[in-house]
Amino acid sequence: MHIRPHQKSYFSFFSTYDNQTTTDPKQMVVPIDDHGFHRGDGVFEACKWIGNKIWLLDAHLARLEKSCEKIKISLPLSISDIKMKIQELVSVASAERGLIRIFVTRGPGSFGISPYESTASQVYIITTELKDWPLEKVQKGVAIRKSDIPPKKGLFAQVKSLNYLPNVLMKKEALDSGFDFSFGVGEQNEVLESSTENLSFIKGNQIVSPLFDSTLRGTSLIRLTELLPKDSGMKWQQRNFTYEELLQADEVFLVGTTIDVLPVTRIGDESKTETKKTMWLRSLIQADQK
Repeated sequence: MHIRPHQKSYFSFFSTYDNQTTTDPKQMVVPIDDHGFHRGDGVFEACKWIGNKIWLLDAHLARLEKSCEKIKISLPLSISDIKMKIQELVSVASAERGLIRIFVTRGPGSFGISPYESTASQVYIITTELKDWPLEKVQKGVAIRKSDIPPKKGLFAQVKSLNYLPNVLMKKEALDSGFDFSFGVGEQNEVLESSTENLSFIKGNQIVSPLFDSTLRGTSLIRLTELLPKDSGMKWQQRNFTYEELLQADEVFLVGTTIDVLPVTRIGDESKTETKKTMWLRSLIQADQK
């Protein structure tokens, strides 16, 4: 079987199911009866490396462990062993930069709904190409819209689970309607998150983000707030805010592992022209990755 064109961006892979590391995309497989595949019964994380630095690895693994605890999946490897395996895979990848995806599933065993039919939990780790946003796209800014997809609630919003169907539909909805991203809105008209990114706004010297009880606790967002210079005057606040308040903000931005910080220059039919502070925030995150 030949390697398909899209598989050329897959660098290295490890599976506890086979207990082996490979650089052959044809061997990067998951059992079809794995509960993570046919039921979405698992969790995952994605982090990146640039040069010799894996950015926020400890934070991502800490969130992975918490996600496992919340849905009661036992890790088949310790966090330190997962970290060592990731380091090995990055080395084998032989790439200057890339993306690491870590999946933890309930494991194979049957096609039934019961988690107790799975024989043992599994870890799958893959390294792939990291695609950069074109500079002209960053400078132009991105367009976002309110989503019509019902948002995740409670536990399902707080756990980075493999059940990403709502997220997939949000992304499809955005692209099909001519936008780059869409974002959820709660029952009280509160702004939530995008399909895989945290959404925030700037008003004066205040950065405002939604609460983490209804959105995923973003590692990139948290790191961004830690990087704010004390003498900058910029402060971070978490609270509920409405779509109307988002429109009235000075600047709006998205933040996430693969995008860093992206300025939003259109919300629905409304244009946002100011991006100066957002681009400064982007520079803080990118400097931290070196």
